[in-house]
Amino acid sequence: MELHINLAVVMHDWSRRHGLAGPTLTLGVQDVCFTRTEYAAALAPPHSTSRQTAESAPPTPAPSMSARELFEVLGLGPLAALDVGDYDGADIIFDLNEPQPPTETRQHFGLIVNGGTLEHVFHVPNALANLNAMLTPGGAILHVLPCNNWVNHGFYQFSPTLMFDYYAALRFELIESAMMIFNARAQGGHHWEIRPAPIGSFAPGVARSLDDRTYLHVVLVRRGPESLERALPVQSRYAGRFARPKGGPRWFSPYDLSYGTRIDHPNRQIIPLTGFQKGEGLSWTVQIPALKVYADDIENPARSSLVVLEDGCPLGPPHASHASIRARGGGEFSHWGKDLVLSTSDDSDPNENGRSYVAILPHP
Repeated sequence: MELHINLAVVMHDWSRRHGLAGPTLTLGVQDVCFTRTEYAAALAPPHSTSRQTAESAPPTPAPSMSARELFEVLGLGPLAALDVGDYDGADIIFDLNEPQPPTETRQHFGLIVNGGTLEHVFHVPNALANLNAMLTPGGAILHVLPCNNWVNHGFYQFSPTLMFDYYAALRFELIESAMMIFNARAQGGHHWEIRPAPIGSFAPGVARSLDDRTYLHVVLVRRGPESLERALPVQSRYAGRFARPKGGPRWFSPYDLSYGTRIDHPNRQIIPLTGFQKGEGLSWTVQIPALKVYADDIENPARSSLVVLEDGCPLGPPHASHASIRARGGGEFSHWGKDLVLSTSDDSDPNENGRSYVAILPHP
């Protein structure tokens, strides 16, 4: 399994933003495909840039970093690797299909990185529970999951609802959720779009293709004092109300990474929301006529990319039916025509609950 420099840049950001700490366990022995010089250049000021010149990977005559080097630089050492066999020099030999992890690994790791293993394990529930058991209280798990266009890569491709519903049932904190999207046949596969993936960011239950690019769902979750090791989630779509894990995820403005170089894109519109009108049931309505051209309609029922933030956290799922918003609430919303029809996360009055609401139309 190979850690791309774009993923390493995101790990650097998230590690410092959320105070992650080792010791770290990786699932499988990780290869690193970039040099220390390239990594240092990717992190050097200006880290955020609008330069469009780094479209493909430069030649790398120097030896690549080792995984141990990388995690030391990230401040996440010491590093251990777990695998089902001693194929690449793994430190811990264990089959994640088994129901219990080795005793000496229980509550031992501050960070566990699943960088491309879970989809190859048949018994996913056991594998996930084993990771939870090996995590220290307050520790975090980073999942890098194949989501779209990974046919026959492993046993599974994972929909985001698995992570949201599973970790909500476990009472974990959901810190980050992003889609990392690239075309393996363009720019050497080194140009990635990094897009926030809040709850319900893909219309639930709609059978449709995203596009012909490759999608990774990358999530970061943290074990809290009330978190469980095992739970049986029910998919939100059939549970009567969408699960909302504690804490987030954080929303951020989309950006690109081109072999470690960050390219920011300004949001198209940012509109503070006030003066909500009470609708039926749990729904509230506010008009945003300036964004009507981007809204859902009968011919394009999932066109809108509008994000609604409640005190900085995204509401969702979007594209909800108005009947569902009225009956279920819990943050569901619809950008339809000139109207934004929404519910709050706890079904309170948005005019009186003291929270701020903002509508953002991100860069496409």
